[in-house]
Amino acid sequence: MRRFGWFFAWFFLTPPLLADSGGLAVASASQVVMGTVLEVTVTASGTEEAARLASEAITIARHWDQVLSPFLDHSELRLLHKQQGRPVFVSESLDWALQRAVDLTRATGGAFEPAYLSALPPGATGREPMPLLPKVVLWRQGGVLLQPGARIDPGAFGKGIAVDAILDWVRRQGANEVFVNFGGSSFARAASRQLHRSPRRILLPDNAGRALGIVELVEGSLSVSESGVHDDASPITDPRSGAPVASRRMAAAWAREGIVADAWSTALVVLGRDGLVLARQHRVEAAIIDDQGVAITKGFPCHRWPRHEELTKISAVEDDRP
Repeated sequence: MRRFGWFFAWFFLTPPLLADSGGLAVASASQVVMGTVLEVTVTASGTEEAARLASEAITIARHWDQVLSPFLDHSELRLLHKQQGRPVFVSESLDWALQRAVDLTRATGGAFEPAYLSALPPGATGREPMPLLPKVVLWRQGGVLLQPGARIDPGAFGKGIAVDAILDWVRRQGANEVFVNFGGSSFARAASRQLHRSPRRILLPDNAGRALGIVELVEGSLSVSESGVHDDASPITDPRSGAPVASRRMAAAWAREGIVADAWSTALVVLGRDGLVLARQHRVEAAIIDDQGVAITKGFPCHRWPRHEELTKISAVEDDRP
């Protein structure tokens, strides 16, 4: 599964910065958070206001790092790992994050699986039925109980949660637009009607690193995960076998929520093309880039995808979703 600090070599295209038209100004802030670079760009009424909102957005992401980091000494998740086997009172933030992760694990049939066993508890065989997370994270006596031997890796959903929190807060502050680029693998945008017709454009490469096409992000979140040649240090693991996904495969998932896009991009690397119909049933639009070429769902926001001779023809995936 994807881990903090691992990201793609991505390029993104942004519209030109707005002049001080109608009192609007643009400001950006960037820092290393969750082991990678977080960049937040805000359009708001005045330079000082835009700069303030961009800076506060970084602070929001740092809050979630303190909640979910498996590396920071005093993060909530690390403390939960240290107190496994008994109910622990956790913050609303961690409680909510764990509940959403459990829901997404079930929705993907365990293809998104942030739980793993660092040691086998009594009676375990090492081949427990999937999904694992709902079996090792339990709500007991008003707290959260993590089963002995279990660990949670937030690498495939932590950035998505932080992105959602940033967009929600900045929108409530009255910003005209907020765009998030989190490590080159998670993107998100929210905009007022005034700026809705000027989407952010993200250039998507193919497996060989060539420009494949542009994704137009009007709103919501886009997350990308990859297996194969680029992930030697932190491969995505197929929970069904416990082995890294060996096939070269890139999955791009769009959803209204960052945590959903984050989880599904990882799940689709595991599931491959077979997972696209399931993704649409959960209101996720996606693209799979593999050795066969490209497969996309009907509503994936691709724009001006090239028809080079080297590229396999793009095929649309249909389903019965209303």
